[in-house]
Amino acid sequence: MKKDKSKDQINNIQSPDDLNSYLRVTNPSMWFVFGSIMVLLIGFIIGSSFYKIKSTVYMTAVVKRNVITVVPSDKYDIKEDMTVYVEVLDSKTNYFKVYKEKIESVEFDKYEGDYVGLIYGADGIPDGNYSAYTEITDTPISYLFH
Repeated sequence: MKKDKSKDQINNIQSPDDLNSYLRVTNPSMWFVFGSIMVLLIGFIIGSSFYKIKSTVYMTAVVKRNVITVVPSDKYDIKEDMTVYVEVLDSKTNYFKVYKEKIESVEFDKYEGDYVGLIYGADGIPDGNYSAYTEITDTPISYLFH
C-alpha cells in the first residue's frame, strides 16, 4: 500500500526516489521571459553609456584685483580647465553679460573651508560678487562607478 505524500514529507527528502518530486522541467516560455529580461538589461547598460545627462552647478564668483575666485554653492569638486560662466549685470543696458572663463588652478581656501577655482586676468569684470555656473555632462552608467 502506497502512502500519500503530504507537504511535510515533500520538504524532507528521505530517499533518492524523493528527488524526482523536486526537479522541475523548464519550458520554452520561461526561457523566453529570461532572454527578454537579459536583452532589456544589456540594452539599458549599453544605452546608458551613450545617453548624456546635463546638469548645472551654481557657484559664486568673487572678483578682486583682476582675479576671479570661484566658490561652489554645494559640495562639488571643481577641476582645472573647467568652463565657468560668470553673469555680470551691465549697468548701461540693464542686461546680463555672460563671461566664459576657464579655471586655471584649484586651491584650498581656509576661509571658505573648501577648494576654490582661480581665474587670472578677469579683464572687463569689475570687482564684486557675481553669480556663476558651470554645466556638467555625465552618463547614467557613470553613476554606478562613483
